Amino acid sequence: MSSLVPHVSEELKSARAQLVELRATLADREVELAELRARLRAFEAKYMREVGVLYAALDEWEAKIAEREVDLYNSEEARKRAEEQRAQAEATKKAAYADELENVAEEFEPPVSLKQLFREVAKRIHPDFARDENATSLRGSWRRPMRRTTAAMR
Repeated sequence: MSSLVPHVSEELKSARAQLVELRATLADREVELAELRARLRAFEAKYMREVGVLYAALDEWEAKIAEREVDLYNSEEARKRAEEQRAQAEATKKAAYADELENVAEEFEPPVSLKQLFREVAKRIHPDFARDENATSLRGSWRRPMRRTTAAMR
């Protein structure tokens, strides 16, 4: 039975090391996801500023044309179309010139749980806390990704 204890202990150490590695990978992926979401919001804002205003102008002209058709044809169909076009023009204008799009450049603030997980991973894989030379060497190879993540977490 005593021969099983070291074997289980080695398996447990291996599983724990794998868990630490997976948690570090997860933390990196969560930071990347947050960065990508911020870049997407910035792209959407830029798109609306550059292209959205053109659509707003186009919809405004289409609404004016539809309203002129009401004057020319005086039909229920023309009135309905003019109302729809005016509503579309207003909606597009509102979207293109929304105030909140001007202030999209917000800083990423990671959730507290992500910060706690990062600190835990950083402590567990820090080379100063390694038990042997091999672990110290392995942990030293994680410095560059950890520095990048640390910068993103601030």
